[in-house]
Amino acid sequence: MLHKLVYDVAIIGGGPAGLAAALAVSRAHRRAVLFDSGKYRNERAEHAHTIVGFDGKPPAEIRATAWKEISAYGYVEKVERCIETVKSVSSSGNTLFEIDGEWNARKIVLASGVQDVLPDIPGFADAWGYKIYHCAFCHGHEVSGLRGAIFGVGSLMPAKMFLNVTTDIAVLLNGESLPTEGPVNDSLVRSIAAMSTAAEPRVISHAVSHVEMGPTHDRDAPLKVHFAGSEQPPIELDFLAYAPRGRARTFGLDVEMAPENGDVKLTSPFGTTNVPGVYAAGDMAVMAKAVPTALATGMMAGAGAVHDLTTEDLKDALEAVIEM
Repeated sequence: MLHKLVYDVAIIGGGPAGLAAALAVSRAHRRAVLFDSGKYRNERAEHAHTIVGFDGKPPAEIRATAWKEISAYGYVEKVERCIETVKSVSSSGNTLFEIDGEWNARKIVLASGVQDVLPDIPGFADAWGYKIYHCAFCHGHEVSGLRGAIFGVGSLMPAKMFLNVTTDIAVLLNGESLPTEGPVNDSLVRSIAAMSTAAEPRVISHAVSHVEMGPTHDRDAPLKVHFAGSEQPPIELDFLAYAPRGRARTFGLDVEMAPENGDVKLTSPFGTTNVPGVYAAGDMAVMAKAVPTALATGMMAGAGAVHDLTTEDLKDALEAVIEM
């Protein structure tokens, strides 16, 4: 059933980016609908960090506080739903967007985050977010002085940041070859090994066969990493550092993606994309996938949508006067 109300903005995603966009839209007295799937990238994290004023708060508490602030304005409706499709439709010469065949909006803010692409290794996905971390700024302080390892060649550059809080770090190459050119090379691995205080071997080239967590996702129990073959015995770690690629959803919209990382390609600081009227924010649109960045880009996307709505309304008002 198609709802009669045409919203100014439809925001897809109820995480930090979507909530920040909703707050910006509310402050401008624009009507919006926010679709929240109830699934969040940081849902396994006990606390969120590097958020001024909210450092160490549980993600659910931050979201609840944000929604309380947004709902007080009375301009945003929240719908708990996982959106499937968005398509462009025409109405009286103006472009509208139809969401799942039920809602219409003049502008779309994509803020649904990314799905982390994890290696197809038994136990890896189960430990993700509990004992396997992607960001030293989000999780580093909590593993200070503990034993960890960097997993995979692609994680070497971002995950080396964990060396700031612990030098008990090994490198697990997982059977991958190191590039001969670029910043990720044998010299970087040797530098990490030289700084490391981990027990030998500090660099393990064998492929990982599977990982084991403690019972009932016990965060205090060690993570056991097993290797293919019999040459390298299993090792026990307090954490594993891995920087995954993300997979963003565009809900059928022909939004251009950046080839180097698969994120939505923005065309301005205001979250605009190659599709007029469609904006993107948060993890799906930035390299630094963290809550503070999501908040900032969400606010900018919301402001961008409001700016373009205002420009269109002014144009329509002038044309109406000219026709009189």
